[in-house]
Amino acid sequence: MEQMIKKATSYLEKLAWICLMVVMTVIVIGVLTRVFAKPMVGTDEYTGFIMACFLGLSLAHCAINNDHIAVEMLMDKFSPKVQAIADFITNSIAGVFWAFAAWYVGKYAYSMYTGGEVTMTTTTPFYPFIYVVAFGVFGLMVVAIFKAIDSIRRVVK
Repeated sequence: MEQMIKKATSYLEKLAWICLMVVMTVIVIGVLTRVFAKPMVGTDEYTGFIMACFLGLSLAHCAINNDHIAVEMLMDKFSPKVQAIADFITNSIAGVFWAFAAWYVGKYAYSMYTGGEVTMTTTTPFYPFIYVVAFGVFGLMVVAIFKAIDSIRRVVK
C-alpha cells in the first residue's frame, strides 16, 4: 500500500514540476513578447492559475516524504509508542480536515463552473484550476489517512 501511495504522489509531483516549467515558459514568453512585440495578455492570470496547480499537486508528495515543518523537539522525549499514538491522533485529525477541505474546494469549483465565472482579461474559466487544487488536497488527505493507519500499526507492534 505504501509503495502505491508513494508512486501516486510521485506522479502528482511530476505534474507539479511540469506546472512550474509551464509557469517559467509563460513568464519568459511574456517578457520576450514585451521586448519584441505586443505584450502577451493575461500573463499574471496564467501564472497565478498554474502556480495554484503547482502547489496543490505538490502537497501530497511533500507530506508522504515528511518534507514539511514538524515540531519534534517535545515528541522525541517520549517513547516510540507514545509518539505513534500522537501521530495517529494528529494524522487522523489532519485526514478529516483535508477531507472536508477537498470536498469544499471541489464544491467551490463546481459553483464557479455553474456560475460561469471567468477571468476579466482572458475570460479563462476558474473551475479547472480549482478542481486541480481540490484533487491535490484529496491526495494530501489520502496521505494523512495512510499515515494514521501506519501509526496504528506502530502502536500494535
